[in-house]
Parts: sequence; structure tokens; C-alpha cells
Amino acid sequence: LERALVPDKSHFGPLPKPESIDDWLAQYVEEGQTVTQFVTHSPWLSSRPRKGIGRESFVPTGRAMPEKYPNHKIFLVQLGDFPSGCPLRVEALRQYVEAFWQLPCRLLPPIHVRPPPKQNVAPRADDSTNPCMT
Repeated sequence: LERALVPDKSHFGPLPKPESIDDWLAQYVEEGQTVTQFVTHSPWLSSRPRKGIGRESFVPTGRAMPEKYPNHKIFLVQLGDFPSGCPLRVEALRQYVEAFWQLPCRLLPPIHVRPPPKQNVAPRADDSTNPCMT
């Protein structure tokens, strides 16, 4: 695993020019960065503490998330209701997030969202109204 996290220039070439006006780099002019720069400045990967990420302890010598942020938790909240037949299971998502980040993950009570009044809006290209299909 450690070798997988060591930057290797042969794996990371320059980004291609944007192909669509909707591509991120077509909309925002940003200076590029190397993998080493990204790892150094990423609050989740670097050994530098970051303001605003949490008030709990930060361990700069930690090699993984639970070692760097030993008292942190991830919270998930469901916004709105999923349509019947939607395959998304919030508990399965919580388990995945907890396993991936190796930090405790808790579900907060769902927030019920009232849809806005219907307006004359053009239908989507695929005519889908199911959020599980997006």
C-alpha cells in the first residue's frame, strides 16, 4: 500500500486541453500542480494541520486518517426521501464511508425537504424524474 501512495511521474501525465465548454478547466483558469504538491497541500494527506478541519487533536506523524485525526467522525445526513424502488441504502453507504476513510461514520436524522411549487420547466433530455437515475 505504501508504494501505491508514492508519486511516480510515469503514472501522472499532464491534463489534456478541455474538450467542452463545460469542462472545469474551460471555466476556471488554474495553475497546475504536481502529485507531490497535491499530497503536501491536501489536508487529508499532508502532515500539516489545517484550520477549520476540526478542533480535536491532530497528529502530524500519523500515516492514515485515524492516526492523523484520532477523535474525528464523519456525519451523513439524508436530504429528502428516495423514491420507492431506489436501490440506494443509506446504512450501506455509511458502512462504506467508514471503511474507506477508516473513521467512525454516523447517520444524522434525515432532513425532509419540501419540493418547491411546480413551475414551467423544460423536461430533462432523458425525461427522467428519478434522482437515483442521475
